[in-house]
Amino acid sequence: MKALFWNIGEEQTAEKMTALSELIDIEEPNIICIAEGSKSKDACIILNNMVTNKGYTNYYSPIFSDNTNLELGYKWVRNGLKVYYKNIALLAIFTKSKQSEDGRIISIRFEHNRQEYSFIFLHNYSKINDPQKQKDFIDSLNDNIIEIAAEIKKDKYVLIGDFNAEPWDDILRQKRFIDSYFINRQYNIRARDNRGVYYFNPSLESIINGQQSINLAGTYHGSTYYWALFDFVLIGNGLDGHINYQIVTGFGNKKLLKDNEDIKMRDQFLEYGFDHLPILVTLKD
Repeated sequence: MKALFWNIGEEQTAEKMTALSELIDIEEPNIICIAEGSKSKDACIILNNMVTNKGYTNYYSPIFSDNTNLELGYKWVRNGLKVYYKNIALLAIFTKSKQSEDGRIISIRFEHNRQEYSFIFLHNYSKINDPQKQKDFIDSLNDNIIEIAAEIKKDKYVLIGDFNAEPWDDILRQKRFIDSYFINRQYNIRARDNRGVYYFNPSLESIINGQQSINLAGTYHGSTYYWALFDFVLIGNGLDGHINYQIVTGFGNKKLLKDNEDIKMRDQFLEYGFDHLPILVTLKD
């Protein structure tokens, strides 16, 4: 069972849509979450049509705000997530309770091998905005987790998305929410006392192990922050060892990340106008 997350950037171009379409065809993820790429309602509809034409069902989209039956309480918000699914045992359809922050946090609940899971997809607010807004977002995320933990075992959910914060940022190290550890040994030792909620973050190890391009230093690259590890997954302690995580740097004949080792930081490292790399999470059978 696979889940794909990709912040494709604000502009929806033909090159980006082709790359996204090819990645979906190659990996055939069961759940897809796309951040941005919906600058207008028309762009959102184009994106929805491309994915649903591949046999996926639209679980959530910003255009859901037009559905008065859902009573979402907000109008069109272009940065809402787009979530799709195929070939999974969905346990609950989308309702107002499955989202917060105007569609920037979306939870989806499903069954896999007779176990119930919830994946929480998210797209935090930009770092250039008021830091208080980022904190409020994390508070909202925490509220979602509390509700989900009441429905299923607390170690059977995974957080995936663009946190717009590095894994070591203070906002993610609040004791009431997340202690992030990047070395498996440290994680296992801390988890022994079984107090609170702890998450394993495999992102750094994915880069440090050196099995991918020498140019891979994060999941986001831009003129302001250069390389940053904004897109990652946080795995509940009960799922450590049961999930594979990958930063996708290329697929098929496409390279998303340039492999020229002479590239300077002032140059663009990513192809096709992307500023984020996709991440792929596989739930082992």
